[in-house]
Amino acid sequence: MKSPFAICGATGHIGHKIAEKLLAAAEPAHAIARERVRLGPLREKGAEPWPGNLTMSEATRILGEAIGNPGLTYVRFPEDGAREAMAARGMSWCVIEAMMEMQRGFTAGTIRPTQARIVGNSTLKSVEEFARTLFARAYRAAA
Repeated sequence: MKSPFAICGATGHIGHKIAEKLLAAAEPAHAIARERVRLGPLREKGAEPWPGNLTMSEATRILGEAIGNPGLTYVRFPEDGAREAMAARGMSWCVIEAMMEMQRGFTAGTIRPTQARIVGNSTLKSVEEFARTLFARAYRAAA
């Protein structure tokens, strides 16, 4: 099997043209881009999409489709509810507040990764593959 080309910025001006030419020549290609939704046309032409970060709504939709609930929507859990749930499970107030502060930092973007996502520190499994192979099986077993 021929190794696929990895096209970074596959939805950009130059990357898109490169991806189109490779796919037209029936070359295997991984299309890498920040926005999953923009990878759709390249996926339809045979590229394997490798998106950057997903929104919570995108991840929820993928998980919902894997368990037969394509209309599943993401609902952000309110902070007060999260505090109550953690306290009910025995977490101390200071740990709960630290968790909430950390989550606010992730949401606001003030806490960011210090390293880029690369093969050495990331899974090679796409969210779709995870949802289809592991998540759906575990969900059905627990139901």
